[in-house]
Amino acid sequence: GQGFGGNLTTPTGTYVTSWAIRNVQLYDQGYGWTWEGLASGSTAPTIVSELSSYNGNFRTIGNMYAAAFYTTSDERLKTIKEPINLTLEDLLDLPLFYYELKDNPTINQIGTSAQKVKEKFPELVDEDSKGYLTLQYDKLSLLALKGIGLLSERLDNIEKQLNS
Repeated sequence: GQGFGGNLTTPTGTYVTSWAIRNVQLYDQGYGWTWEGLASGSTAPTIVSELSSYNGNFRTIGNMYAAAFYTTSDERLKTIKEPINLTLEDLLDLPLFYYELKDNPTINQIGTSAQKVKEKFPELVDEDSKGYLTLQYDKLSLLALKGIGLLSERLDNIEKQLNS
């Protein structure tokens, strides 16, 4: 059904919308909400956010701001299968670059390629409903920590060789 509406302005003021809850869908195990909005100067509404209590997904266009994002990580909730085995080369093969999104070329981004990450770490990549790849960027920091550990081991070995 239809919901309430209003006006929103992003903190940067670059995206102003007239918005409304477009649809609330009752699923067997939860609800799904879709917000649609009009970008400044646009006459065609576009979906700006989707939230589902059924599958736990939330998608939004543009920036999202929060003081912190938390992910469940308590060992008591995990079955640890195996340690992550990787090499520095695995990490160094991942390209880093500046880019602009084709639908919003005014904002410079820093990132990598989901296709390249998928080759080495497929568990960090997912495919959305339109076939585009998405990436768990927050998990890349854990790989970077492992890379620092590998560099530390190499440095220790070099120091041992120099001291002997």
